[in-house]
Amino acid sequence: LYSDKAVDCNSSETDQVNDGTNAYNGVPVIFRHALAKVSVQVKGILVNDAKDNVAVITWQEGKLRNVYKKGSLAMTLSTNSDTDNTKKWTATNSIWTTEDNADNRENFDCALPNSGTELTETAQTVLAERFVLPQALSNSSEADQDFYIKVEVKLYNGDQLTGAGTDDVAVKDGATPYSTATYEKAAKLSTMTGTGYTPYWKMGTKTNYVITVNPFTDEITFDPAVYDWEKANPGSTEIKFN
Repeated sequence: LYSDKAVDCNSSETDQVNDGTNAYNGVPVIFRHALAKVSVQVKGILVNDAKDNVAVITWQEGKLRNVYKKGSLAMTLSTNSDTDNTKKWTATNSIWTTEDNADNRENFDCALPNSGTELTETAQTVLAERFVLPQALSNSSEADQDFYIKVEVKLYNGDQLTGAGTDDVAVKDGATPYSTATYEKAAKLSTMTGTGYTPYWKMGTKTNYVITVNPFTDEITFDPAVYDWEKANPGSTEIKFN
């Protein structure tokens, strides 16, 4: 947070708020947000369209990588007071200026509550909402901001299922998968596309990434939604397993 600048104040003052009866006593300054927020969720597609194949997807590892952690923010001070006793600081940009070096980057682990947790068709949080430095998402080197994911996928069909072809299709107890594979992929945040999504984490915004693992189409879909505190503008992009 940063505040407006109090000027020409040599004592507290009393001002009326809202209905004119609730007063505060102090110096009238406003605090403003200078950071952004990011969160990550994950879900899986567990049944194919024909409902004759079922997937069990186990989350093994995830990381939000190469995030800048230090920088500088240029600001200007209004020449005239917005009120009688304050001047307003204004950031000259919606992102911070950062130094591109290894010591200025950090990784965030993205984990489900228990190791080996299976994905569900409802999004689960793997990185709770956290403050980050507002920054440009670059696409120029291997050290750019990206998301790394590792999952194990087991596929079942035929006599390994109950209720095949219906909404109640499920894997039998003790069933043997016909396919087991581990997938590792990374996607750069700057290359993701969608309405309202730009390659920046801007001040005063929250970006939530929803990752969908679909083993039936061999895709991992990243769906970033940008919230200007309240309004969401979802978009999507995808990467291939193979």
